[in-house]
Amino acid sequence: MASTLRLLRSRALVPRLAGPGPEASAEVPLRRCLTVWDLTFLGIGSMVGAGIFVITGVAAATVAGPAIILSYVLAALAAGLSALNYAELAASMPVAGSAFDYTYVVFGEGPAWSVGWSMVLETVLSSAAVARGLSGYAATLAGADTRALLISIPALGLELDPLAAGLVLALSGLLIWSVKQGMLFNRVVSIAKLAAIALVLGMGLPRASLANLTPFAPEGVRGIFSGASLVFFSYVGFEMVANAAEEALEPSRDLPLAILGSLGLTTALYVAASACIVALVPRGKIDTHAAFSVAFTSAGLEWVARAVSAGALAGIITSCLCGLLAGARVLVTLGRAFLLPHALARVHPGRQTPMAASLAAAALAGTLSLLMDIGILAEVVSAGTLHVFLLVCMAVLHRRYRASGHGRAALRVVGGLCLLSLGASLAFRFGAPLAVLVVLTALWALGAASLCFIPRAQQVTTFQKSFSVPLFPITPALGLLVNIHLFCSLGVATQACFGAWTALGALIYCLYGVHAAAAAEEAGEAPLTRHESDFGDRLVPMARLDGSSEVVKGQASRLPQ
Repeated sequence: MASTLRLLRSRALVPRLAGPGPEASAEVPLRRCLTVWDLTFLGIGSMVGAGIFVITGVAAATVAGPAIILSYVLAALAAGLSALNYAELAASMPVAGSAFDYTYVVFGEGPAWSVGWSMVLETVLSSAAVARGLSGYAATLAGADTRALLISIPALGLELDPLAAGLVLALSGLLIWSVKQGMLFNRVVSIAKLAAIALVLGMGLPRASLANLTPFAPEGVRGIFSGASLVFFSYVGFEMVANAAEEALEPSRDLPLAILGSLGLTTALYVAASACIVALVPRGKIDTHAAFSVAFTSAGLEWVARAVSAGALAGIITSCLCGLLAGARVLVTLGRAFLLPHALARVHPGRQTPMAASLAAAALAGTLSLLMDIGILAEVVSAGTLHVFLLVCMAVLHRRYRASGHGRAALRVVGGLCLLSLGASLAFRFGAPLAVLVVLTALWALGAASLCFIPRAQQVTTFQKSFSVPLFPITPALGLLVNIHLFCSLGVATQACFGAWTALGALIYCLYGVHAAAAAEEAGEAPLTRHESDFGDRLVPMARLDGSSEVVKGQASRLPQ
């Protein structure tokens, strides 16, 4: 116990020069082969899948009703604010692992582990969730009931989905064989699912009825926010572009373009498709397994239903493919940092793909897709994603202010903003008096405004031209507020599941990760844990933020806390 506490004090909150890249850990690097179009279609392939074809029906039928349109807009706002912060960090620190590395550099190993652990939850569970949507649309394509391919075990309360597990294993095999071929497959199939969405809009909107939009928000404003928390799962994907940064040809230029471009296109599709389904079918008749196909079948358009089912299958396949790719890269990064077994970081020398990490992601995602319901998986994924996005927004704020020498002052304000955001969100959820909401909101606005008067760096990057968050610091501050509010809008059971996952992660870090990482550094198998201010006139091996490796000599610049 004493050794654990000593290591936590010396490591957990010590910022790093850079995250554990392949050069720093003497690993085979991943192959740089992805263009801006590969990355953009990676984002589209990750987002446009079970989100639009399955979660839209679940959220509209159970919580939001026709107001699902506004739920998607709110979720897009939260995702957009986070995407701007992701784009800045991805452009200046293009390494595999994305948010883990950003937090590693800004806050230290402990917060980085919590983010990495949530990213495992986010990427692997999202793959399982979208795979779980495969059987419903496959059944409708064959003209059967949406539950025909599930194996029910009433005694255990389970519905097994062997088709979903088989999909996970097959796609993992493709990614182990070749990432470039996997991205070519993703691009082709993404075009097919975009065509299916165009068919949905072209055939559905002319048959829409405004009468189906009444009542518009049957569960009120809280139902809209609950729907936004649920459909936020549909935006899981743009950050997976950042997870592939180490394989991008021009990361500082292409990553921001791919992140923002894929998010913008996907948002427009989601809003249009959600408007189509709620205007086409009354809320009580929306199918939660294959909403669009069942809707067109009810309208007597069987051929459209089958075409949409085929497109939905394409979307589900690409979303699962991209989630598995991102999940394996997260495990590679955690393995490089020795926070999980280092075997996960091994890259096949011939194919330059992470075989061990891909197999681990496939085993976990395959098991979950076989056993768990998509609604449960989607909400837990949203919780993990919101946690990651929250830390990314905090990292952008702290990094800019730390570079100007005012990191501690800004961090105190940011902590206050988080507490006020939490208080306002809980007050809204539990119906507190309006005066309480007004006071908390006013205090939050004053806190956000105070950040404008703290000196800050305009940009922190090793690149001459790099993307910067617009309207800093208001944009990341709003990101904090929206992400916390959406997390508070999730169900209590979902929050409890996320809490249990986080507690398990903390236990693994304290009992294994911090000890293994420290032992690896002492043995010379990993980069030394040092803050920039520790370096004087001596040679210091470091992993550069642009992915290369160099030896730095002389007085390092001090980064105040």
